[in-house]
Amino acid sequence: MSIPPNESEPHYLPSRRQLFRLPRRYPLPYGWGMAGLCLGFIGLALCIFPVLGVPISSFGLFCGLVGFVVSLPRSGVTLRWSLMGLALSGSALAINVAITFAVAGYVPGRNVEPIWQPPEKRPYVSPPSSAAIVPEIGVKGRNPARQAKPD
Repeated sequence: MSIPPNESEPHYLPSRRQLFRLPRRYPLPYGWGMAGLCLGFIGLALCIFPVLGVPISSFGLFCGLVGFVVSLPRSGVTLRWSLMGLALSGSALAINVAITFAVAGYVPGRNVEPIWQPPEKRPYVSPPSSAAIVPEIGVKGRNPARQAKPD
């Protein structure tokens, strides 16, 4: 039971019958392109942590691709958001993957000889004894010149 509108006041809300007669407008799919763009920015910011940057930027690339496919029939702003999301997420993913595999060039392989092992054809030479280096030190390690002389 609705109250009939007063004719002297302006009527702003449409009636139920008028609402059903309005053409339905579907929202434009801005969300996928914007999500791809935001995830691309986050993936680019996290390029120093490739463990986090690679999945985030790849998901941003996925969102940008879905937004591109959805907005392909309608050109305009939605297509631009999706293309920006694709470009930024793709570049963030490329930078993250490059940083991930750049470290592998500096790690020695398994066939590198360790530094601390002696060469094979050289015999082991023991270090010289302390008596050979400092001749005035006696057998027990005392210096006879420094001993107190009896008066």
